[in-house]
Amino acid sequence: MPAAPGEARPAVLIGGGRQVTFLPADPPRLGRVAVFDWPGERASAPAHAGELELAVPAGRVLRRRRVPATMLGVADALALLLGAGEAEDDLVLATPAVQAWSAVVTAGLSLLARGRLVPAVTPSGHDAWRVGPLEGADHRLLAALAAALPPIAHAGVVGDGSPLRVGDPESLVRAMWDVLVRTPAAEVVSGSPLFAATRPQDASGLRGWATEAERGLDSGARVGLRIETPPDDEPRAVVQLTSRVDPSLSVDAAELFDAPAIVLSRLGASAEDDLLLALRRGARAWPPLAGLLAERSPGDLRLDEELLADLVAEGAAGLAAAEIEVLWPAEMLTDGLTLRAVLTPAPASLAESGFTLDALLEFRWQACLGEEIG
Repeated sequence: MPAAPGEARPAVLIGGGRQVTFLPADPPRLGRVAVFDWPGERASAPAHAGELELAVPAGRVLRRRRVPATMLGVADALALLLGAGEAEDDLVLATPAVQAWSAVVTAGLSLLARGRLVPAVTPSGHDAWRVGPLEGADHRLLAALAAALPPIAHAGVVGDGSPLRVGDPESLVRAMWDVLVRTPAAEVVSGSPLFAATRPQDASGLRGWATEAERGLDSGARVGLRIETPPDDEPRAVVQLTSRVDPSLSVDAAELFDAPAIVLSRLGASAEDDLLLALRRGARAWPPLAGLLAERSPGDLRLDEELLADLVAEGAAGLAAAEIEVLWPAEMLTDGLTLRAVLTPAPASLAESGFTLDALLEFRWQACLGEEIG
């Protein structure tokens, strides 16, 4: 049975020529690419500077075997992987393993170019950057790249136990992507070396914050507000969850506990936590959401004209910054949702005792759908 993502799985190996594999580390920036020859099939190369432990078939069983290997840092590995096979005297020839890892690196750099990176705290308590969040198409790319890794490309032994195991391809692809991030915030972070220094920093005190910030970024559920405008009732904001793995799947938060198991599996095991954490962030960005946190199953928020106007003017932008998307109905986008200043005369008592222009007239903002004032 295949191992779940993130777990090691039994090794199945093939041979052939000069090969590469990735050796993850904690923190990720210390990860290395190992260049090696499959045992018994030597290729011309400079002297090796280290050893790599592989799982080698021996009849019907697998045995541990150490082979000479050149351990490369990220910068050197990128130069070889991105230019692999351009010249026959390259250190790394374009074997299937090299081609596969070259594709992994290219995809990771593309994600970084799109700004896909988030701060994180590693299991050992160090500061690090992760590539993410991943959308549905990114998850499919991740799965395809992992499936394309030939067994020898992830042949490094994991752990000292039995049965003999090698790295899970999908976990290794993610680890390789993470190691590509090279302190991108060094020029904008001041007063602390965290997430900016080249050397790993102790960030164990931020573990709780990092866990909350990272949870649900590229798995589980994304929380949004769907604005509905019933013909005989006031507008409302319905809380919904959308699967990050399958963006076509959305479920109203009020129906979360009654959703079929197959739907819940696509929303992730922490869907309820994702919902509560998102609403907590959202309430800080737009306080009217705080009332939903008191409900066992947050459903919807009624929007009177004042709340709707506030959501249009400022709330939606604040919620977007908190990773909560506001989804407007088509009629609002088609007919145009605008804000209009309505002039309200001041009370007569103010006019009798003398007045200023500010006292005579008050501005009250109202949301307008087409020509109809909400």
